[in-house]
Amino acid sequence: MDTIRFLLLTLVVSLLTGCSGDDSQSRAEKISGDARLFNTQREALEQAKAAAGAIEQQQAGQQERLRAIESSRD
Repeated sequence: MDTIRFLLLTLVVSLLTGCSGDDSQSRAEKISGDARLFNTQREALEQAKAAAGAIEQQQAGQQERLRAIESSRD
C-alpha cells in the first residue's frame, strides 16, 4: 500500500513539475515563439483596422462630394 502511495505521489509531483531540463528549455523557446507570433498577428490586426478606418473615411468623403455634385445639378 505504501508503494502505491509513493508511486502516485511521484506521478503527481512529476506532472506538476513538468518536464526535465532539455524539455523545459525547448518548451520555453516554443512559448517565446508563440508569444512573438501572437504579437505579430496582433500588430497586423491593428494595422488592418487602421487601414479599414482610413478607407472608410475616404469613402465617406467621396460620397459627400458625390452628393454635393448631385445637389449642384438640381
